Amino acid sequence: QMSNFETWVRGQGVQTIKGKEFESFIRVMPHAEHVSGSGCIFQSMYELVDSWLANNLGITNSMSVTLGLFPAGSSKTEPGITPAVDMTLTVSNLLELCDLGGQSRLDGGMHFTDSIEAAHGLCEGVGHAAAQYTFDIW
Repeated sequence: QMSNFETWVRGQGVQTIKGKEFESFIRVMPHAEHVSGSGCIFQSMYELVDSWLANNLGITNSMSVTLGLFPAGSSKTEPGITPAVDMTLTVSNLLELCDLGGQSRLDGGMHFTDSIEAAHGLCEGVGHAAAQYTFDIW
């Protein structure tokens, strides 16, 4: 039996649909689920930048990042509709940015939760190693 669930539908906002009617927000490659490459990039960049800030600037508590102002109706997908009001997107630190990146892959329908979690586990330490390499040759 197919279950119904709520999801965003282009031009209609959040709707209840049948599972068989679900379409990913962004095109999904036609292959089995794998560890998220994007999740690895998010994890590695978080570590690299945090390590660099600590080593070169003495910033050890990460930093907030403002990703930009998005005026009401400025969406390329739903122009004139989304966002409903002006929106400034700010994260409190780079770990939150990493997590937000992973969540965007889930929200867009590109991955399942396990794929994001596996990517973070698989790539943990890659960014620190890259940072250390740059420190060694700097």
